[in-house]
Amino acid sequence: MRKSLKLYMLVVVNAYILLFNSCKTDPYIPLDGGGACIEMPSSPAGLGLGWSTRVLNGFVRYPTFNPNNSDEIVFENGYISTYNCSTNVQDIIFKEAAVFPVWTLNNWIYFTRYLDGQIWKMRPNGSNLTQVTTRSNFQNYYLVASKENDMLIFTSFSKTDKKRAYILNTKTDIIVDSIMDIDVNLCSFNDSKLWAALSYNGLVGIFEVDIHTKERKFIFPKDEIRGIGTVNGICKYGDDIIYADRKGVYKYNLINKKIKLMKPCCDSRLYLYPNISNNELIVYAKHISKATSDYTATIEYQIVTTDLNGMNEKVVLK
Repeated sequence: MRKSLKLYMLVVVNAYILLFNSCKTDPYIPLDGGGACIEMPSSPAGLGLGWSTRVLNGFVRYPTFNPNNSDEIVFENGYISTYNCSTNVQDIIFKEAAVFPVWTLNNWIYFTRYLDGQIWKMRPNGSNLTQVTTRSNFQNYYLVASKENDMLIFTSFSKTDKKRAYILNTKTDIIVDSIMDIDVNLCSFNDSKLWAALSYNGLVGIFEVDIHTKERKFIFPKDEIRGIGTVNGICKYGDDIIYADRKGVYKYNLINKKIKLMKPCCDSRLYLYPNISNNELIVYAKHISKATSDYTATIEYQIVTTDLNGMNEKVVLK
């Protein structure tokens, strides 16, 4: 049922996206950002119940830059697709249900195939499709590629094994290390350290984890994390950690230890899965919802970019 629904949504999104590719500027307005921020009212059946949802253009998730060319983005829309913002060309490069695509420095696209839960890779044109993981009892998800080396990290679990993050060398496709209890969907990493949203030793917040020693250092005070349970992505650039939750997109500076709200979010507007390019752009999946008096919610999905301060928003795909 879930697979059939996903594939159905996919047919809609692909037809619509081909008609509306653009890189036009969508000016950022403080406390608005492209649509009035409203909270979805409850229906007579109760909060969150009784609503019917109409998706205008399918869905998009997990947009990630090509680390070698920030004009190119890979994303999930049920299939795996790429988009070039200079040429406005979209290509569907894997025409089966798949999730969590990432673009690596050595020009491979890794992803999880929905059918078997295993990690596969292919070239950006869809060629050289190769299975990477073969552990049939494990589900592999939330892939994150390093922008500094040939490493990739992902979360894996089975019914008999605790959730664990594995580090994969993309030159050899060999797993070289693992870290317990790390949810990769909420992390960024480099050669030696990983930044993740965790609950550990009674503390909830953003931690810095030493990849080699596994030591965990608590960074964010608990009262500043602003909804840790809803954090959907973290990325690091220089001394800044950028993270998104259902209340907004925030920038935390590791030096002055201050948090800045860059993009406010609410029920009617969400910025999800932030990813940073090498030329100082952030890409997000943006969800815009509108409610009507008959308890119908319409949802539009976009891929947008901003600068590192959340300004100069541009619609890449809608």
